[in-house]
Amino acid sequence: MGPVSVVLLIRARLREAAIRRHQRHYSLVEASPREPALRV
Repeated sequence: MGPVSVVLLIRARLREAAIRRHQRHYSLVEASPREPALRV
């Protein structure tokens, strides 16, 4: 397992955690027309 795959694995884990943490927030973002531009 090279360092590149380790980095990819860590980034995937962090992204999953962030998605799980913000899932309830996504519905609020979709409801507001201004929010998506700020979050991108």
